[in-house]
Amino acid sequence: MLAYQITGGTGRFKNAFGTLELIETAVPELLDVGGNAIHFAASGVITGEVSGGSEEQDPCEGD
Repeated sequence: MLAYQITGGTGRFKNAFGTLELIETAVPELLDVGGNAIHFAASGVITGEVSGGSEEQDPCEGD
């Protein structure tokens, strides 16, 4: 499990704060001639909460 602390950002996330957790599973998908994994299939789940964002609209989003 990896934990990420959110302490702000830009645009509508300027005053954001919170914590996100990632639980990831990686499975070897392709092996080289020596039997070493060289490519993985990964999947995971992100949980947590981000609060405090502003109401500022992203200029890239439409009305």
